[in-house]
Amino acid sequence: MQFAGFTEADFDAYLPARATSNAFNRPRVEVKQKALALTRPLCEAANAAGFGLEMRASEETPSLWNKRSVTAQWVFFWRDQSARKRLEEILDKGRTLAATLTDPTPYFRHAFLALFLDASQVEVALKVHGDAWVDVRNVRALCEDPARRDALVEALRALPSDYVMGVTGHDSVPAHTVDASALAATFDALTEASQWWFLGRAMPRAEAVATGPALAQWIDDTFRALLPLYRLVAWSHDNDLVSIEREVEAARAERLAHVDEEAAREASWKAQQLAEIERRREVAQVETRERVALAERPRPAVVHSAVQHLAPPAEPLKFTPPPRPSAPPKPAAPPPAARPERSQDELRERLSKAPKPKAEAREPVESAAPVTVGAKVKIKSGPFAERVGTVAEVDGKGHARVLFGLIAARLEVTELVTLS
Repeated sequence: MQFAGFTEADFDAYLPARATSNAFNRPRVEVKQKALALTRPLCEAANAAGFGLEMRASEETPSLWNKRSVTAQWVFFWRDQSARKRLEEILDKGRTLAATLTDPTPYFRHAFLALFLDASQVEVALKVHGDAWVDVRNVRALCEDPARRDALVEALRALPSDYVMGVTGHDSVPAHTVDASALAATFDALTEASQWWFLGRAMPRAEAVATGPALAQWIDDTFRALLPLYRLVAWSHDNDLVSIEREVEAARAERLAHVDEEAAREASWKAQQLAEIERRREVAQVETRERVALAERPRPAVVHSAVQHLAPPAEPLKFTPPPRPSAPPKPAAPPPAARPERSQDELRERLSKAPKPKAEAREPVESAAPVTVGAKVKIKSGPFAERVGTVAEVDGKGHARVLFGLIAARLEVTELVTLS
């Protein structure tokens, strides 16, 4: 992507009044993409030269990492993951939980090169935060070594006149005028964890907008000038002036000893638990044997000798119930007595006196008569099959409205059978 320069809108996205608003996330994303496109080739070139750097960018949206406020965009080069992991074994040592919660990001605990843009300027600088105590101790040791100190002073004096060096809260000085005493004084002024030591140059907003695409060359030149100074200032395995490697090894040994101690404590606890379980099992077995012995107490010797010669008792007799007596046979029923013959007159008289049977209720007979309003009908099929209702309405389209008590249904006339 061809860099077209930063615009006024790019800088306005980081105004303090807009820092906590998500409405300006889109313009901040565009600024971040421009900054990454500018610095990615620089990171690749630095790693090709053996610097071992990793490129990261700050969040463009309000979040926990920036304390819900986006006042600037950072793109920075810092140690790669393997170097950071090695240092983190001692960097967090002695750091309180409150400090970690108030500043959860690890960016400030390492020296880094950064492209910085806020509402007022563009800056490219080498920065060391007060929390990056490994780098601070290393560069203070460098200032005490005459040969290394002179090499750093010489590199600073070779920078153009617009490069400045200083500590936040103190006056900055042009880098090309620094001597050994001024260099040591700047690091002596770095006493607070919230301070920065910085070396770089900045371009005001108006000038950066006017520079346009040529700003890319200005950023490239600044990074390339600061890379050798980063190698002198930042701690590394090859630039260890305070024996950090020994502290790292001691911290690792201490952690491994702690792990072994915890493992031994856990193994001892498990052995105690197993021993207690075994002891309780043995106690339970003894108590069980004692209860069984009490339940099966042996006879006294006198009784045992007195009954020893007796024969064992015979098996108990089994009770066999007697057979049930069979029921006596029932006497045969006497033959029915012969009925006396009756005359014809007696039969007629008895028939005339006998009550006449009542007429049975006749069910309604189905008829094929036409369906009319008020007629009783029977349903042939459907959900109302075999139900009887009253026709309340008949339309000219072959449908009838039938009442079933409180329920009414509209059915086809062909499904209805009139009851006579």
